Amino acid sequence: MKRYFFPSCKNEEGFALVIAMLMLVVLTLLGINATNNTTTELSIAGVERQAFQAFNAVDSGWQQAVPFLNRKAGPPDFINQSIASGADQIVRNFGNGADGTTNTTFPAGTQDGIFANMMNLQYWYRVIYDSDVSAPKFGTNYRNFTYAAECNAGFQNGTPCCPAGTAGGTNEVATTITKVYKVGY
Repeated sequence: MKRYFFPSCKNEEGFALVIAMLMLVVLTLLGINATNNTTTELSIAGVERQAFQAFNAVDSGWQQAVPFLNRKAGPPDFINQSIASGADQIVRNFGNGADGTTNTTFPAGTQDGIFANMMNLQYWYRVIYDSDVSAPKFGTNYRNFTYAAECNAGFQNGTPCCPAGTAGGTNEVATTITKVYKVGY
């Protein structure tokens, strides 16, 4: 006569219940894993959308420098006469700040514009003089001026903003703009 340590193991009664419970545990773990993956993917998609919006805003923002230069009858004056460092080549500060007010920390309320269709994303741009050369094809006293246009926009902790040097997806675009002006008339 065989003796079993567990008397209920001498036949297969309840074996289907054990298999069903194991399958239920496996399926539950797979479901939890799928939910975690979906949550991660949604988070990644949200951050990617914010980065795309911030890039589009900053790409559109620098283009505000072209109308700024087009409104000028002649080359714009340097704005930061009181600063004796690299800021003395700037013809337009971020946020259109006055002499010495460069707004490089992007304080609230100084933005150059807000893109309402992009979660009220704020942007700042500035224009920096680079060089100028004669433009003889336009006639006498015409010069071809080159400017750098920079724009900043971004998100911080999912909120539209753009403080310099902070984490959260701040974008910057810089490009070169050339403009011919008549000088000395």
